[in-house]
Amino acid sequence: MGIMRIRRNREDLPEWELDGNSLIVRVKSESDFLSEFEEMFWQLMHSEKSVVTLDISRCKNLKDDAYRMIALELMEIGDLNKDLIIRVPEDLARLFEHAQLHRVAEIESVKLLGEKDTKEQAQKTVYKAVQQISKDLHEKNEDQDYGKASDFSINKDTLATMLKDRLKQQINAQKSKAGSLHKTTPIPRTGKGQLIDRRTGQIVEINKSPTVIGRVPGNDIVIGIPLVSRHHAKITFDNNQYFIEDTNSSNGTYVDGVLISTRTALHDGTKIQIAVTKQYPNGAKEYTFKQDKS
Repeated sequence: MGIMRIRRNREDLPEWELDGNSLIVRVKSESDFLSEFEEMFWQLMHSEKSVVTLDISRCKNLKDDAYRMIALELMEIGDLNKDLIIRVPEDLARLFEHAQLHRVAEIESVKLLGEKDTKEQAQKTVYKAVQQISKDLHEKNEDQDYGKASDFSINKDTLATMLKDRLKQQINAQKSKAGSLHKTTPIPRTGKGQLIDRRTGQIVEINKSPTVIGRVPGNDIVIGIPLVSRHHAKITFDNNQYFIEDTNSSNGTYVDGVLISTRTALHDGTKIQIAVTKQYPNGAKEYTFKQDKS
């Protein structure tokens, strides 16, 4: 699967919205979806844009038939040399997870938050913070040797300040956790690797682990070709050995001509192909891997 997105749902928007490279569907039943989808999807796929998005994440009550309709239309339309992104609701993601559709489209799972969900999350966060404050106060009371059963009181302003501080701590902890997921490790000079573009001869240094390859800005190596996924593959370094891993890309990553599905070791002279399609039978981008072990 692709990434998980979380967004608020809105009820005051049209059921079908086709705008250039994006088709957003907000129907409330599968029958409504099936009745209009064929025509709307045809218009989307025949737009002039090379990257298009089908967003059905806001639909309600979609089941297997909606998935089958999407698969059928993709087969009938054929290869139009477009990079397709499909955003699906969280409860429909299971149908796309192990299907072959991820080879022709980039799938994103979306969790929608309504007003009730948002309030419940806020209440849980505050309740958790209050519990921790209560625990801290009891431990402080015991440390001061007042006895475990002693009563103590706290005024409203002090409680509000403590709650605010506790919530800040929780937010900072979440930010720290999220930041740790994106940390990179510098690679020693003796282990530096290179990707050499087989068509242009351009050399790209690999100086951190992981090094992420993808279509959009923000990746370490950006390949601005629509058939390359936004986050296509990553190269890691472990115990003086480089590895490449496909990150659920739409058109695959190949090592020495073999499509990879797991982390694969790279050696000096290894050939890497990014996004092999009819348009790019040798890959949208071809590299030769080199490693400096001197």
